[in-house]
Amino acid sequence: MNIRSKNKTIFSFIIIITVLTLFSPSILALDLHGQKLSPITFVPGGQIVNHYTISGTTKDVNVVVSGDLNEYYHITDVINNQFDLVIEMPETLPEPGEYWFGLSVTEVEKNNVGVGSLLSVNLRFKIVVPPHGKSLSVSLDAPNVNENEPVTFTLNVESKGLQEITSLSGRIKIYDADNNPLKLLAAGSGSLKPLETKSFNAVLDTTTLDPATYSAEAVVTYDGEEKTAQKTFRIGNMDVSLLEYSQELELGFTEFQATLENNWGNKIENVYAKLFIQDQEFLQTPSVNLEPWEKKTVKGIVKTDLEPGDYKARLIVFFEDKSKEEKINIKIINPKNEAAAGTAVSETETTMLTTTTTILVIALLVISVVVLISLLVVRLRKDGSE
Repeated sequence: MNIRSKNKTIFSFIIIITVLTLFSPSILALDLHGQKLSPITFVPGGQIVNHYTISGTTKDVNVVVSGDLNEYYHITDVINNQFDLVIEMPETLPEPGEYWFGLSVTEVEKNNVGVGSLLSVNLRFKIVVPPHGKSLSVSLDAPNVNENEPVTFTLNVESKGLQEITSLSGRIKIYDADNNPLKLLAAGSGSLKPLETKSFNAVLDTTTLDPATYSAEAVVTYDGEEKTAQKTFRIGNMDVSLLEYSQELELGFTEFQATLENNWGNKIENVYAKLFIQDQEFLQTPSVNLEPWEKKTVKGIVKTDLEPGDYKARLIVFFEDKSKEEKINIKIINPKNEAAAGTAVSETETTMLTTTTTILVIALLVISVVVLISLLVVRLRKDGSE
């Protein structure tokens, strides 16, 4: 082999090593496929067998399972990148609580040779050992409705223990916004087997209730114990509420915003607002559509030429074939000084500088690699000529 061919071979080798160094780890993505298990609830004498398939690698792999309660689980041999995780629960369960264990798959390089990183993937599992006695979880669902529509409550009860609940009963208390009691509803009764879940319904007649926000409290009595759950709900009407608005406007051109809320369980279309200051109209916002119970901000540019100071104003909200007037206060102020604008520019410049610095660092790294390769090539050629 002549000197030129030798140098060319060395140069190619350097390029390959550089590329492998820059772009390691491998483009393959190690992955582990299996049915989702976590959380795992322990029951006396229970057993779970979950099958896993390994993909994204051509190397041998090492599979390890370890963590809490490790005497109750193991893995089978890995054959054709497939194995089982076996969980065997004892008849007498350990102390109630939450436990964790992990399953990891790592590539193994044959003879410890090769360039690049070895890939690995990890799964983490939560084990729940339920109370050995009686335990109950309670939740309450309550939808928003339009006026005169019934509210259907759903009371959910779940046994969290290993002992049967022989008798339970539920009731739902309704309160107004001032926490005054209004109505009491029966919400089902029965029994619960260990770890069983049931749902009960109760219906509230709202024909005597005004549109407003209400609260409900579910009280569940079971075998001498009691659990509660709370939920708020709304009875709505065809109305749009003003939640907040721009209270200060600068002289000249400035933006005015108003946040509106749909108090209705149906879509309200063509919603917009007009701003009046001293009975002079300053703005009509573009129209928007409000989905049921949605909050949305309408906005527009206002040109103000009033003297700085406080003014009484009106905001009229238009929706469907209705309108609603809100009395508001507006403060006219002088434009903010140039220092604020300077700060904004400075922050922008800082962001640009940070981005530019990052690009320069990357460019310098690339240039350094190229220079290093060039120096090596020159040195090799010099040695060859000698």
